[in-house]
Amino acid sequence: MQIYITVDTECTEERLTPWGIRPPLGYDIMMWGRFANQRDGLGLDFITQELGRFGFPATFFVEALCAEHFGVSGLTAVCDTLRRRHHDVQLHLHPNFRRPEWRASGAVPLPDNIGEYGLDEQVGLLADGLQLLERCGMKRDAITSYRAGNYGASNLTWSAMKAVGLWVDSSLNLCYLNQDCLIRPDVPRIDIYEPIPGVFELPISCFTEPGGAYRHLEITAVSSLEMTYTLDQMERAGIACGTIVLHPAEFFTIDNHEVPRGHPNVINARRFSRLLEFLDRERHRFQVATVGDLAVA
Repeated sequence: MQIYITVDTECTEERLTPWGIRPPLGYDIMMWGRFANQRDGLGLDFITQELGRFGFPATFFVEALCAEHFGVSGLTAVCDTLRRRHHDVQLHLHPNFRRPEWRASGAVPLPDNIGEYGLDEQVGLLADGLQLLERCGMKRDAITSYRAGNYGASNLTWSAMKAVGLWVDSSLNLCYLNQDCLIRPDVPRIDIYEPIPGVFELPISCFTEPGGAYRHLEITAVSSLEMTYTLDQMERAGIACGTIVLHPAEFFTIDNHEVPRGHPNVINARRFSRLLEFLDRERHRFQVATVGDLAVA
């Protein structure tokens, strides 16, 4: 069974808090997890260090539109570091980063789910994201895959991807159906399939709870035992692909964004380490691969 460890690597737009509007937070905090009171980065550095202990690659879906607000150089440093550490960089988009300070500026917010846009607008957003990653030093033919912010793709997104030369989407999340995820699959799916000719969908792995609700395999969402048990059952059932999702910000808590100060999320760090230890022990059953490699297979 192929295992895809995927990391949604993103900044954040402004947020409304009890103390007022918190401004957008950029690369240092949201991607790197760098804090004045911490010696080491708690985000990408921690994730890649843990992966490196076992020699596992991961796919980092890097949000590109944030470069229009925070600048290309900071995103270039992220992409360069990930590639130097032998990881896979693919495209991630949050369209609301075209207007990340709408509250402070008195503007109207933009839809953040790409599936809320028409086909031509989706093509334009994807093309802009690809151009930004190219400006960050990525080779265009290395960018083959996409994940929508909030898992907010629609069925039209597959056609938009095909128009710009992207071949694997990983946005279908059964937990988010009829919410942010606007994909309408023919049947509930957790394994890779081909919804339109030439474009494949790699769903986020999920399991069902008593009562029928779905839980997805995200570090924050499930315990390490729930995750490894689900992977075990999927492999025994003959499922080809297991897709796990995480974010750099799952491994720290922001105490003060102005200084900035923060501390590690020890629970999530332990869950991630235990997952990797399980995959290391079970290499005869699970092969960790990248979505970029899947797209050219």
